[in-house]
Amino acid sequence: TREKCDFIEKMSIVNAINNLKVLNYGLSNTMCYKDPLEGTYRTQVNTGGMRWKNTNSDGTLFVSLDELVESGKIGHIGL
Repeated sequence: TREKCDFIEKMSIVNAINNLKVLNYGLSNTMCYKDPLEGTYRTQVNTGGMRWKNTNSDGTLFVSLDELVESGKIGHIGL
């Protein structure tokens, strides 16, 4: 979510981390838009995992790692 990405960016500034690139995307095997499934976000027992449902272009954009590499948003991934 944008909220989580904003937090990560703020913490990178506070901690003087300058080699971090924050991308506000979900990861999927196809490009699509999704919204959090009702009741799985901001609950007391949620540890960060979320379930998502398909939606229109108002939701969070999900992309594949291949798309991020091909578009130049990230470099080669090595494991």
